[in-house]
Amino acid sequence: MSFPTSRQVLAYFKNICVVCGHPACVVHEIEPRSRGNNALRFENRIALCGDCHEYAHAQGISKKTIENMKFVRENRIKMVYGENPPPIDGVSDA
Repeated sequence: MSFPTSRQVLAYFKNICVVCGHPACVVHEIEPRSRGNNALRFENRIALCGDCHEYAHAQGISKKTIENMKFVRENRIKMVYGENPPPIDGVSDA
């Protein structure tokens, strides 16, 4: 199984933080890597700015935080691509 690169994830989200809309510089795993290899799946990754990334870590890994991040992620994808988003492998990381 191949996982998308961080550059590819950032490009998919148009280099915009999914939380606040500022320029993104970090790819964050919603469920941490300590929970297994699936943490690097595209469905578990989001683009964040430095401030939102810091805040995400300060919030911890509660079930509610994870659900909120997934909700925000899906809404950002719909905002950017509508109801039919492209697959991650169709996005260039160049």
